[in-house]
Amino acid sequence: DGTHMDVLSLLKEEDDNPRGRGGATEASGRVHQGATLDEAAAVEAARQEAKERRIPLREQEAGILHLLQAKSLFARLRLPEPHYDADGKLLWTPPGDLVLRRVYDDLSRCCAPDVSQHPKREEGFAKLSEAYDTISNKNGRRDTYVAERVAELRRLEQLREQVRREAEEKAAESSAASSPRPSGQDHREPWRYSGGADSPRAQAMARQGSSALARSQALPLKPS
Repeated sequence: DGTHMDVLSLLKEEDDNPRGRGGATEASGRVHQGATLDEAAAVEAARQEAKERRIPLREQEAGILHLLQAKSLFARLRLPEPHYDADGKLLWTPPGDLVLRRVYDDLSRCCAPDVSQHPKREEGFAKLSEAYDTISNKNGRRDTYVAERVAELRRLEQLREQVRREAEEKAAESSAASSPRPSGQDHREPWRYSGGADSPRAQAMARQGSSALARSQALPLKPS
């Protein structure tokens, strides 16, 4: 039957090419690769591991998009930006190797060539590798990059502070222009600024003034 023929074909192929020597050969859906059975087993184990690490295509795309759009190497690795004091002195401790490796392994699931099927996997993997090699100082560029990043962050902070001050000044000027105060205010006639001469307050004050004037005129004059 068919199964019997498949076994015979497999045995014949192993006789012609023992242990799969010379490369990969497919027969009956099985792949023989490596010079020895141990090597072939290792290849198969790696293939199974890659299959287990594989994530859905939508998650691959989200991870690659994050790597391509991140504003800094720290952001690519989802690490906090370096801190500094008021004088610009760096207050930052490099992350440990275990932390970096865990982050790298997690992000590589979206773009590693052996597990990702996304068309932009190579571009995303290049971005990830650059960030990991720099922050881990594998390429010797970490100190230079951190200094440049701190300088950039300080410039951005100063720009934001300048924009904030200008916005506050404009708001104060606009508020003053919308509610002007009268100049040359006559305190003897306060009704001019509190409802006009016809207001109840103005009329009451006028009556009080008239009464005071009448009383002063009724008083006898002192002899000189």
